[in-house]
Amino acid sequence: MKLDWFAARGVPYANPRVVHDANAGGPSPLSDHDPICVAVVAR
Repeated sequence: MKLDWFAARGVPYANPRVVHDANAGGPSPLSDHDPICVAVVAR
């Protein structure tokens, strides 16, 4: 899976992850999909 569109095209990144159950136990879902996160790598 390529996540460059989410981090910013051309910006180096590492450790892409999907955050499952980000709102577990909350009153309603935050979104209709699980959020993602990446670490932005310094050049």
